[in-house]
Amino acid sequence: MIKKMFLLLLMSVMIIPSIQAEDLPPLDTTHYFVQDNANVLSEESVRNLNDLGTHLESGTGVEMLLLTMPTTGQIHRQDYALEALRGYGVGKEDEDNGIVILLNLDNGNEFTNRGVDVQVGYGVEGYLNDAKIGRIIDQEALDYFQRAAEFENNSSQANRYYEQGLVALYEALYNESLEAFGYEDGEFTRDTPIEDSSDGSGFSSVGEIFRLFITLIFIIFVLWMIRGGGGGTGGRSRGRRGTFWGFPTGGSGGSFGGGSSGGFGGFGGGSGGGGGAGRGF
Repeated sequence: MIKKMFLLLLMSVMIIPSIQAEDLPPLDTTHYFVQDNANVLSEESVRNLNDLGTHLESGTGVEMLLLTMPTTGQIHRQDYALEALRGYGVGKEDEDNGIVILLNLDNGNEFTNRGVDVQVGYGVEGYLNDAKIGRIIDQEALDYFQRAAEFENNSSQANRYYEQGLVALYEALYNESLEAFGYEDGEFTRDTPIEDSSDGSGFSSVGEIFRLFITLIFIIFVLWMIRGGGGGTGGRSRGRRGTFWGFPTGGSGGSFGGGSSGGFGGFGGGSGGGGGAGRGF
């Protein structure tokens, strides 16, 4: 009885985020690399950042999308950024060299999910590892975002700081990409990026390590419950196993469908395994 109640509760928790998730909005094709759905950027900033993205893509193939959202529902911003990378197909096919910068305003921190996240494709992780991305956010943008959070959501004061932070973050990642491809005197001198291990790799914060630990414990516990919890009969365990795995996990898969057909810019890259970093504020 306890196991049955636990499984029902678990499946309910897993289903809720999928039902309430915001679909990926359709892309504004007039400025592919900047999708300001939260309306925090000026027209000048949208134009300038899109020009940087266009220059980066034309010279290296790397595609860097800036995406702002008023809310991502109950989908964690990290999962949403990864789904944007995959759903929009940011990056070149077979190169997986996309970068997504997501700012989620979370309707004024409605679900304690306000923050910024950067997710990168496998082809970019060599020079933009988790630790480096986290450091760039901390040094270039976080102070602006924290100041913005002190003001009322969608106010002119808040948007001004959000804009400054996003511009600084986009430019910093852009410059890192230029350096990795040996950009000198207006020309790219390398076809492939130089890998950088100076910042290390792996987890960028104690929080990420803790989250992985909790996830592993959770998976082990679920498997233990499904297989009988040590005291159940074999028949009961087998009866539930197939049903449980049929439910979707939160923050992935089919909950993100709107506006994502055709790939980003028609290229269809976007493979990523969760490399990147984020900060809440």
